[in-house]
Amino acid sequence: MSTITAPWRRGTGTHRADDRIADLTTQLEQMQRRQEAADDFHAVLMDDRTQLHALWQAAEYKAACSEDVVSLHEATIDALTSRAEAAERRAQEAMRQAEQQERELRELRALRSLTRTAPAPTGRAPWCGAERDTEPIDVSVLRADHHGGRVVPLHRSPYAQPTP
Repeated sequence: MSTITAPWRRGTGTHRADDRIADLTTQLEQMQRRQEAADDFHAVLMDDRTQLHALWQAAEYKAACSEDVVSLHEATIDALTSRAEAAERRAQEAMRQAEQQERELRELRALRSLTRTAPAPTGRAPWCGAERDTEPIDVSVLRADHHGGRVVPLHRSPYAQPTP
């Protein structure tokens, strides 16, 4: 059997192998540079993600700490408010007591001024004239009756009037 072979024409066609290999080599180099750039960009993104995660955790920690501080300040404010209200109530009560003591002091001063200006007792009753001086009363009989049990005290007497 015989085969007929056609002559192969080298380098006259549009698809030369050497040109194709050179084009593919250039494309491979470009893709390797792009891959390196993509790897570098991915490394930068991963580093940014790591830093962002660390910052996010730090922000959460600071937020928790600030909430604790705020709750402590609110508790302190509440305690101080209640202490201030109690002190204000005590001050008002002390002021009321001071006003009452001042009124009593004015009353006592008025009473003292009345006692200083009142005339001294003369030994006579004001309803009795000079011709009717009182004489001493003998109470020995009353004392003897009382010690003997015959005198009933007024507050136990059946005739005693109730006091209002």
